[in-house]
Amino acid sequence: MEETPLYINPQISQVQNFTIYCLSYNNEERKQQMMNRFTHVNLNVIFCSGVARTDDRIKDRNLSFHDTCVWSCMYGHLHMLQQFYNSGAEYAILCEDDIALHKDIRNKLFNIFDDVKQLQLDILLLGYIYGRNHELVHIEDYLHTAPITEPTTYTYYEYPNYLWGTQMYIVSRRHCKYILDTFVQFPYADTTLQYKDMTPFSPDWT
Repeated sequence: MEETPLYINPQISQVQNFTIYCLSYNNEERKQQMMNRFTHVNLNVIFCSGVARTDDRIKDRNLSFHDTCVWSCMYGHLHMLQQFYNSGAEYAILCEDDIALHKDIRNKLFNIFDDVKQLQLDILLLGYIYGRNHELVHIEDYLHTAPITEPTTYTYYEYPNYLWGTQMYIVSRRHCKYILDTFVQFPYADTTLQYKDMTPFSPDWT
């Protein structure tokens, strides 16, 4: 898998033992934009080239064009996760190449990782898609659980099924292994074609 590392101020990765990966498939303009954004906030990032829709794991399966794109994206995330697991790092941030970064994200990440470790979280969304008309739903309707009451820097909630997406998320090494064992070692993708009640082979719903 092709990758393009960008090294900026590596001390942050050494202190927190995490790596940032960005999935960018066949779009040099978006890749350059993301490189500029990470440079601007002084963070390291490793770009991963993704998986083509013509990959042997995707083609010749009578999939719709949309489904081939979804499978391509899912395999791209699995490749990033495998690269993270091979690195030996404790945590990783995975993202896609169409996100905006908070101007102070570098400093916020120190507090976020402290919270993640304190709460022993395996995965935390840092970005998401909101699957309802936000003008018709109050915040209390989708932050449907009480916030975690432990003394953390930020407030954390569980989230309902219509809050989803893989735009940017933190994942632990332990949970990374679970994902790889479930969706790579076991032929999960092809099995979903036979058993329609399985969770689709899609990063947004995984």
